[in-house]
Amino acid sequence: MKYYLFFWKICIAVMVLIGINVLLDPKQSQSLLRVSLFGILPLILSMIFFLLKKKINTILITLNSLILLIVCLIFYEAYLINRGFNRTVNLEEIEDKQVCGNSFKNIRNLSVYPVGGISKKKIIFFNKENSNIGYRNNDRYGFNNENKIWNDKINTIFIGDSFTYGVDVNFDENFVEIYKKSIDKTLNLGCGGNGPIIEYATFVEYVKNLKLNPNYLFWVYYSGNDLTKDIISENKSYYKNYLKNNFSQNLPSKQKSINQIIQFFIEKKNLKTDNEEKIEYNLAKEYFSIFKFIKIRSKLGISKGYTKDNFEIFKSILNKVDEEMQKWDGELIFIFIPSQSRYA
Repeated sequence: MKYYLFFWKICIAVMVLIGINVLLDPKQSQSLLRVSLFGILPLILSMIFFLLKKKINTILITLNSLILLIVCLIFYEAYLINRGFNRTVNLEEIEDKQVCGNSFKNIRNLSVYPVGGISKKKIIFFNKENSNIGYRNNDRYGFNNENKIWNDKINTIFIGDSFTYGVDVNFDENFVEIYKKSIDKTLNLGCGGNGPIIEYATFVEYVKNLKLNPNYLFWVYYSGNDLTKDIISENKSYYKNYLKNNFSQNLPSKQKSINQIIQFFIEKKNLKTDNEEKIEYNLAKEYFSIFKFIKIRSKLGISKGYTKDNFEIFKSILNKVDEEMQKWDGELIFIFIPSQSRYA
């Protein structure tokens, strides 16, 4: 019985620490749900546990139930990790997939940091629902458009990540292509993995500097990672320089260098042994973090948190874009794409 009493005290201490840690964490303070669920509730439970410390039967039932619950959660987390982790890589398709700014966040001392892809490169598109495969050449700056669009006066521009780019569907099936059927002078500047800072870099380099002056600019925001993940890593990379006033790399004039840098990156990544080791390492890393219950929290829609500072950076980016658009009487339109876990 003394062991149960010891673990009972441990439970009280852990819940107090969790509650205090969450209440003091600036990431959690942005969500009333997380503050209530992981901050206030543990503190209330710790007080209830303390008041029940002399109820032996209650202690036995509660601790056994907690142990059983934790074991079940661990097994379920392991199941989600194993189900969600794709252990196979089709090496023949690596060269044919789009590579852009997101791939270079953690690389130092490059002469040029891309935000688009390789110009006029043949890219593979795969529809995951019907398994149809299509190919299209990138435009002159490495984006998912027909090259001739750059010769026209642009009416509408879309900026975003993989949703905007058109991942997991054929090249003519993404929502930008559907929009083009009504407004044909439409430019897609989306690219997979790009977050708010790289997306702002895209605006600076290919909209502002090229003086495209579109009537409409759709900024596509994904709540699943734009503020909770992408902006954090981008703000630690070279791309943070774009937050400075008037910073630019003049990328449109450096497409040859961009092509060379991305091609070199692809060739390094296209080694079979490197890919296999990376897959095994990532899977091991997932299992080592099993007690964080990341997959379960994501499934419940309570894993996303961001700081007030990151939100202010994002707000300043949108304000800058809006100010630029107003110079030529253009309109900035914000599209919100919720994370799957919010409704699934």
